[in-house]
Amino acid sequence: MIERLLKESRASDYKIGTINLVLLKGVNLYNSGKFDQALKVINEIEPEVHKTNNSAKLSRLYALKANS
Repeated sequence: MIERLLKESRASDYKIGTINLVLLKGVNLYNSGKFDQALKVINEIEPEVHKTNNSAKLSRLYALKANS
């Protein structure tokens, strides 16, 4: 489901939706014990999160990155 929504969000250039979904994907991977995959996903989305200058998203990103 997340992959389908990601594809649709990217197709419509919905940046915040894409960021939310990628963070959710990272959390799901982390919760499944797939720490390397979670870190890879987080590193890929990090530049986009910085562009938003959204403190909540940055905090979530760095918390997940630190835990992974």
